[in-house]
Amino acid sequence: MNKKKFFLSLFIVLIILVVLQVPNYIRYQFDKNFGDPHTFFYGVGIGVLLETNNYYEEEIDLDDQNKVSINVSQYKKRKADLYIYGEYINSAEPLVVVLNDNVIYNDKAENESANFYSRYYFKKHFVVKLSEAVKDGENKLVISTGKATKSYELYIN
Repeated sequence: MNKKKFFLSLFIVLIILVVLQVPNYIRYQFDKNFGDPHTFFYGVGIGVLLETNNYYEEEIDLDDQNKVSINVSQYKKRKADLYIYGEYINSAEPLVVVLNDNVIYNDKAENESANFYSRYYFKKHFVVKLSEAVKDGENKLVISTGKATKSYELYIN
């Protein structure tokens, strides 16, 4: 009976570790220390959300460009908020978003399930509000996590 309890307990602990992606964190630490975890961003964009809508009124894809112009003056009748959103692969480090040399976000992103044996063993997504720190004119936006960094120049009018 004692052996059965031991193996049942061990089985439950292993299931909990897999659900919490502990083996993926161990793999990331190994890759970070002895190789390259191949961290990158994808699906990055900026969305304009109006206060009365539950969807982005305008979306700008940043995957293929790093300089964009956003005309928020057309939404003067309603309050418009700017958000940056996207996903990144293979990083257990916190996401850092810097706008005009001010850190506006430094925290973990939301996990998505990923396979330990896959090339992409960590998948995370994020949405960060930019409206409090953005100003009219030129803005410099930098997002980074682990060894991946992306820089963007935003012109807001």
